[in-house]
Amino acid sequence: MLGEKQLPTQEVLPANDLMISGIRDSVFIADLNGKIVFANDQACKVHGYTKGEFKGLNVIDIVPPERVKEVMPHINKVKAQGYSIHNSIHRCKNGEIKISEISLRLIEMDNHEYILALT
Repeated sequence: MLGEKQLPTQEVLPANDLMISGIRDSVFIADLNGKIVFANDQACKVHGYTKGEFKGLNVIDIVPPERVKEVMPHINKVKAQGYSIHNSIHRCKNGEIKISEISLRLIEMDNHEYILALT
């Protein structure tokens, strides 16, 4: 959340990648426009993308077309409240649909706001 300790992107993302790559939860970070800037190994495995592919995606790319209109209201809720927890529906690279609870939190890195997602 804003006001928490600022995390420098260049130093923290590689360290976090090592730290969270082995956990069983999917973790990804997106900017406030939905561009994914980080995904851990589990997020890649569950969604069927490589890290390079995942980082080139926008959140709307992993949401079924009929649910795209819900993305910005969720982002706006996180911006306003600092967090959000809701059910999510994600479309994997192979077209498979995954339903899970997602926890979103507003974080700050390098003086920019991002959303940390944990499913």
